[in-house]
Amino acid sequence: MQKVISKNMELFELATELILKQGKESVLAIIFFGSRVIGKYRENSDLDVLIVTNEQIDFKETRLTFLRQTGIKLDTIVMSENTFEENFTLGSIMMGISIAFCITYDKINAYNKIVRWSDEIEKYNAKLVLPYGEFVVGKMLKKCIREDSRIMSFGSH
Repeated sequence: MQKVISKNMELFELATELILKQGKESVLAIIFFGSRVIGKYRENSDLDVLIVTNEQIDFKETRLTFLRQTGIKLDTIVMSENTFEENFTLGSIMMGISIAFCITYDKINAYNKIVRWSDEIEKYNAKLVLPYGEFVVGKMLKKCIREDSRIMSFGSH
């Protein structure tokens, strides 16, 4: 099982630092997903991140700083904890996240919630077709979580 590429880990760390700098008091979880986590990306691919917060924040400053420093677009999705919980359903953003994700900040036990939902949803054999492949929803290719100051990378469960 291919591990999350170290260059992308550096991008996750930088984005996490910038997100927390702008919204530390409000951020509950930072979850990276998409082609850079899966490992099927182009050099100009964006970096997808779901930010769970306890208040609505526009991370425009963070996105601009990240783009200036890396040349890579940071695509942010911001949602409340309630909306995050409501998205554990087919047809939601969680379908893509269930395939591959990397959590770098977690105050709400998001990691275990995603793993539990993925285990439950995989039995339906739902397919998600993305520009870089077709995937079974819930069948994780990669997952990782930051523990202390380092990101622990895992293959599928």
